[in-house]
Amino acid sequence: MPANDNRHAKPWQWTALLRSRCLYFCLSQIVLCLLLLAIWPHFEIDDGYIFLAYAKHLAASGLFAFNPGEVSYGFSSPAYVMLLGVAAKLSGIPVGVALSNVLGVIMCGLSSAAVWMIWSEIQDRPTDRELLMMSILFSGPWFFTVWFVFGMETGLSLLSLLGFLLWLLKVRSGARSWPWLFLGAIATILLATTRLESAIYIASGILLALATSKSKRAVRDLLLVAALSGGAELAWLLYARHTFGSYMPWTSTGRLLYYIPGSLGLTSGTQYYQLGFFGRSSVALKALWEMIFGGPIKFMLLFIPLSAAIFFLRNNSENSAVSRWVLRTALLGIAAELILFAYFFPLAKNRHLAPYIIGIWVLVVPAIARAVSRMPKIFQVGALLVVVALWAGGAAQYRREGKLITSLFQVAASPTLLPTDRVAAEPIGVLAFYSPAYIVDMGGLVDRGPWLLLMSGEHANPQKYIGWALSKGSTKLLLSADVCSQQGERIGPWCILNAAQARSYAESLSRPKGQ
Repeated sequence: MPANDNRHAKPWQWTALLRSRCLYFCLSQIVLCLLLLAIWPHFEIDDGYIFLAYAKHLAASGLFAFNPGEVSYGFSSPAYVMLLGVAAKLSGIPVGVALSNVLGVIMCGLSSAAVWMIWSEIQDRPTDRELLMMSILFSGPWFFTVWFVFGMETGLSLLSLLGFLLWLLKVRSGARSWPWLFLGAIATILLATTRLESAIYIASGILLALATSKSKRAVRDLLLVAALSGGAELAWLLYARHTFGSYMPWTSTGRLLYYIPGSLGLTSGTQYYQLGFFGRSSVALKALWEMIFGGPIKFMLLFIPLSAAIFFLRNNSENSAVSRWVLRTALLGIAAELILFAYFFPLAKNRHLAPYIIGIWVLVVPAIARAVSRMPKIFQVGALLVVVALWAGGAAQYRREGKLITSLFQVAASPTLLPTDRVAAEPIGVLAFYSPAYIVDMGGLVDRGPWLLLMSGEHANPQKYIGWALSKGSTKLLLSADVCSQQGERIGPWCILNAAQARSYAESLSRPKGQ
């Protein structure tokens, strides 16, 4: 028997081998995370700092607040905000990018272990070559590691989703109940409160598992975990209603009204809600097409794994019954999510679906790796070069897009912004976290007033935009430099206007041309 062929290894030998390889796999993913942090140590997008702002005030005062002492519901992930706040209190590390990165690396390691255990459930004793191919195919930043250094809740939701899938596999295999029951309860509670829309995914998985379960113990465990996760989400929704006056955060109708006009050809966001069933379905199909085919990255991240999953479901020779079962579970969940988003939130971007997409990648990579490992070496080398190119290109884009918000750090550090200022701005994450000023949000995070002003395009009606900001008591406004013309203090692509300059500029816009 060849040295790299372990198909006939004894169970105890295989277990020891698996543990050793699991450690190497987890360490390799952690190293890739650290490499991304070396390439760009800050968050790539402004939204990550919104979570930090809420977590900082939660750790300091026990309040969910965007501005100090002012309770608001401008975050989309309760569990992630609480994780950051609790971690800061327990570790003594201040809420900040460093704390988020530490948590991200830890979650990457735990998620890697979950991936490996899922692979061990769905793949029959892979060879060394197949294991290497699996690790390489899965290691690109747009597949896995980048989500743990974004500063977003995606890393926590991905860890929770992988724990959920692993628990379902263990329930199906009849593994010892209590340790895995604990994992299932924790994973589903975290997933339900990290991504509030995930209830549909959890419900899909549990219902399918119930339909195929023959053990009374399995049925008991499934119903118990369903009740715990549903209870946790319900408890949060009731708390949110009592505390914030709303069940859902800003991400529900707000972003739909904000984005829908320019992207789907409607004259206003409210027009979408006036459409009948067929009209909304037509818009939903257009949005669904955009989710899957809107650019090469979307095509790669979503369409490829979905296609591969469907292919391997039909190809019985390539997958075991266990693999096909869990693929059906994940496909049912992501299909329900896609339909939900396309119909109710047509402008959902793929990053909102990232955990569910990566869940599919986890399940199809072993079968893809086995197929590739049986191809001629020239095709194997080609596949390796494609993954390396994707990794390098993704890492370069990660750094390039991160640099786009560098000017916001300069704005936040500007001596022009004082603790006594009320600064009206649309990009608010960096400003809220690093600036001493009070932030009046033009983007609709904590106040829905600006949404109608923004629907026809960013700053399309600057005089109304400025008028709204001044009516909120703003003493400074952050606007695009091209909007401000020659007025205000310019910092990169931004300019800062004081109230007097803003009034003067708004008045000049309302005068007839030539006066």
